[in-house]
Amino acid sequence: MDFKKLRISNFKSFVDPVEVGINEGLTGVVGPNGCGKSNLVEALRWVMGETSYKSMRTDSMDDVIFSGTENRPPRNFAEVSLILDNRSRKAPKDYNNEDNVEIIRRIERDSGSAYKVNGKDIRARDVQMFFADVSTGARSPSLVRQGQIDELISQKPEQRRKILEEAAGISGFHVRRHEAELRLNAANNNLERLDDVLKELSSQTRSLRKQAREASRYKSLSEDIRSAQAVVLAVKLEIINEELEKSRKNYDVSKKNHQETINSLSKINSEEINLTNELAPLKEKSIADAAKFQRLAIEMEGLDKELLRQEQRIIELDDLILSCTTQLNREKEFLEDLNSSLSAQGDAEKKINKRDQIQTKIDDDSSFLRENNDKISSFLSKYSQKENLEKTIKSSGEIKKSILSQIQREKDYFDSLTSSTKIKNNSKSLPQRKEEINQSINEKSDQFKDNNNLINKMIDDYSERNALQKILGSSLDVSNSLIDKLEVEQGYENALDALLGDELYYSTDDTNLIHWKLLDEIPDELSLPEKCQPLSNFVKGSKFISRRLKQTGLVKKDDGNKLVSDLKYGQRLVSKEGDLWRWDGLIISSSSSSPALDRLQQRNKLDAISKSINEFEIEFGSIEKLREKSDLFQESITTSKIDLDRINTEINNKNDTEKKIIKSKDELLLLNSKLENFNNENKDNLNQLDAISKSINEFEIEFGSIEKLREKSDLFQESITTSKIDLDRINTEINNKNDIEKKIPHTVELILSLEKRIKNFQTEKDNYTNLPEEIDKNKNTLNTLIEEARIKKSDSEDKLINLENKINQIRLHQREATEKEAQLRESEGRLEILLQNNTEKKQEIDSQIIRDLKLDNNQLLKLVNFNDDNPRPHESIAEQNFERLKNERELLGGVNLRADDELIEVQDRFDQTKSERNDLDAAISKLKKGISGLNQESRERMKLAFNEVNERFQSVFKKLFGGGNAELNFVDSDDPLEAGLEMLAQPPGKKLKSMESLSGGEKALTAISLIFAVFLTNPSPICVLDEVDAPLDDANVERFCDLIEEMSKNVNTRFLIITHHALTMSRMDRLFGVTMQEKGISKLVSVDLKTAEKFRKLA
Repeated sequence: MDFKKLRISNFKSFVDPVEVGINEGLTGVVGPNGCGKSNLVEALRWVMGETSYKSMRTDSMDDVIFSGTENRPPRNFAEVSLILDNRSRKAPKDYNNEDNVEIIRRIERDSGSAYKVNGKDIRARDVQMFFADVSTGARSPSLVRQGQIDELISQKPEQRRKILEEAAGISGFHVRRHEAELRLNAANNNLERLDDVLKELSSQTRSLRKQAREASRYKSLSEDIRSAQAVVLAVKLEIINEELEKSRKNYDVSKKNHQETINSLSKINSEEINLTNELAPLKEKSIADAAKFQRLAIEMEGLDKELLRQEQRIIELDDLILSCTTQLNREKEFLEDLNSSLSAQGDAEKKINKRDQIQTKIDDDSSFLRENNDKISSFLSKYSQKENLEKTIKSSGEIKKSILSQIQREKDYFDSLTSSTKIKNNSKSLPQRKEEINQSINEKSDQFKDNNNLINKMIDDYSERNALQKILGSSLDVSNSLIDKLEVEQGYENALDALLGDELYYSTDDTNLIHWKLLDEIPDELSLPEKCQPLSNFVKGSKFISRRLKQTGLVKKDDGNKLVSDLKYGQRLVSKEGDLWRWDGLIISSSSSSPALDRLQQRNKLDAISKSINEFEIEFGSIEKLREKSDLFQESITTSKIDLDRINTEINNKNDTEKKIIKSKDELLLLNSKLENFNNENKDNLNQLDAISKSINEFEIEFGSIEKLREKSDLFQESITTSKIDLDRINTEINNKNDIEKKIPHTVELILSLEKRIKNFQTEKDNYTNLPEEIDKNKNTLNTLIEEARIKKSDSEDKLINLENKINQIRLHQREATEKEAQLRESEGRLEILLQNNTEKKQEIDSQIIRDLKLDNNQLLKLVNFNDDNPRPHESIAEQNFERLKNERELLGGVNLRADDELIEVQDRFDQTKSERNDLDAAISKLKKGISGLNQESRERMKLAFNEVNERFQSVFKKLFGGGNAELNFVDSDDPLEAGLEMLAQPPGKKLKSMESLSGGEKALTAISLIFAVFLTNPSPICVLDEVDAPLDDANVERFCDLIEEMSKNVNTRFLIITHHALTMSRMDRLFGVTMQEKGISKLVSVDLKTAEKFRKLA
């Protein structure tokens, strides 16, 4: 799969859409510092899934969007798309059906990034895995950014190992192993939860069997309670019927008196309405007279303003006539000047003929100049080819020597493998030892997990205790508040909050304006209703509220409405849920928690947590001791894992040695073939050099030296420049005459327009001169009409005032009658409310009879059948009997009437959960095997990659240094997945030493050698080198360019190279230039050097 195109829009400094073609061979990017070259590399890494804004050199990911300049506004989005050629069908299977794969990443401000592949939305992780599967990615070692060489030099060995992991292709393994470990941890947690669920279900089964026995007793008591409730409701029904009849009679009398008062008030209202009807016409007449007077006055004022406006307009017209006359004289003078200039111009036809002759001469000289320059370019190209071939032939001896050295070294390596001593074999005892170690690791892991769970629980308890202590110590602004002195049993916080609410925060200190005062106990306390417990039994710690607590009963929520009518003066009832019933009939249902309730619950929770912490410290000491114990477990597990890996390594050593022997044989065959190909290529280079030298000699005999051709080009160029100056002068003279001919008609038209405007202004001025006499005549007529209107207005206002006085007197009598009616209406309302309350009580009793007994009133009375033999009991006696039966049922506690059905359901859940646990056990076992397999495969790949990278590192090092030697070593660990990577180098003529002992240039070349060795081990579809040649001199740059040219021919990779070095530019197949002509805006131009060279040869 090949990279094809990169499209950029609004990304950093590339505000205009840009398309970068990534073709085969070497593509160079050049431009001055700060013009945005590296932004191309960052756009490529960004579309490949880069998630770190720091890697993008920004303060946030939104900063990749173009932020605007002085001349261009900021944009709200950025978009980069990457097009891949998939005709080889090597893409991941989900995207392998199309010839092209287009990956788009788009970001909008404050909205995050979105990814698409061929128009389909995907996750960022899917994009990262997509490129990981094709051996590349945003952080692939084949994308070498600025400063990465220095980072590689300064890295520690364990950090440097990551580049080897990329070569081994196990970066994706790390991700998959981490995912598998997360799933394994989640599965273990789920297994623990299922064990807890199984224990809970077993406990529920035992409890449900007991509940089924209690349900039978409960149903028997419920039948007795129904009969007792029927008697209570029948007594209440007869009593409320008697009270309802009495209140209805009183209401009828009050209603009659109220109606008589309303009739009297109606007569007064009728009289008031008649007078009001007479008032409306008088008001309308008065308003009309006043309006007529006002209108005439306004009309008089308008005539004065019109006279003033006409005088001002005459002055304006005089100014306009003067201005137009001045402009008319100026335009006539300008027309005379144009006619004079036109007469002074010469014959235009002669100038045009001379212009054509000069243009013909310029074209001829330009043709000769192009032909001469083509000859110069051809000569330079052949000379450059000759120089390159001579360099290649000169270096061929060293390359051949290097190949022979590799062949000898590979033979020695093969001999050492075949003649090595027999590997120690403990194959009979190793499997048993491996099993023992695995068992030990599992046991210690379980102990380590239990210990960590306990540590985490206690850390949470300590944190919660500190938080509660802080909250309880800082949330009150009142000193000595009552709430901090109280001790409330758990579960009764809602009841206390319902009783006192915000009064809990009042101080017990008498210096505060609002405070609690300590009073003596009441000698003869009123008794609470039966079945109530004083709230003082559950709240302790302060005598300030003992009176209130003893006169407050705690009841069940369902009993509150029944017992509220039995409360005496000042008493209250509360429930555990937070409901309140007061002696005067006020009922407050439970609501959401209040600050006082939260504080009481937090104090109780703090006590429970403190008790748990004390028990922990007595049993285990401190968290640090448990952590030390965990460290010992972890250390033991790590030691066992190392032993296990060592045993696995010993088992696989024999197989590895056999594989190395086979690989060494293949390598020897490959090197011999490489030597034969090199000899053939060197022979072709010698033949090509002879042909080019012969061509150069023929060229010099025909044309002389290149300097003579350049002198000839300078003469042609000088002649062309002189002709162009003459051509520009003649064109200027011709254009001036055309401009004058266009201006003359426009000036004549403007003069006629000005003469017409002057005439119109004079006519308007004459019309305004005769208007003032007519305006004076109209003003005299208006003065007479204004006086008549003023007299009519005064008469209308006097009549209106007299009628309004009569209406006010009537309204006084009306107010007195209304007050009397309101008093009677209030009395009627009170009686109506009493009747309504009794009606509602009866309706409530009726609904309770229907709701609780499923009977109507007649059926209930017939059922209880009160008569002489069965007299109606007193209401309190009937209720006491009813409550006694209820209390007896309540003593049973909570009874589950669905216990039998729930027992069957719980048993089914138990069986299903047990099956799920077995499935989870199987999944955990499978995950552990998968993780072990990933680790084993990663180690094998790492070892193979190390050997291959080491060999390629030595080869690339010798090419870049022109000799010498280098090698890679694992340090700090025997496990390749944990070891560090150390580089040793021996430049030509020096000793073998570590990276730290090399010079700056040698360090850079060594680091480049490692990067190219990794790349050659696991080639990716694209390689980006951002100013890698910056620290190199000309000789090293030449070797660097030779190396990348060789790699581009041998691997299917497209190279994108950012450089400032002229020698590197000359070796590119095509160049992209990045410029910043407009400040802050990057532009892209391209040149295909190969295509240009072909055209030059054809010319």
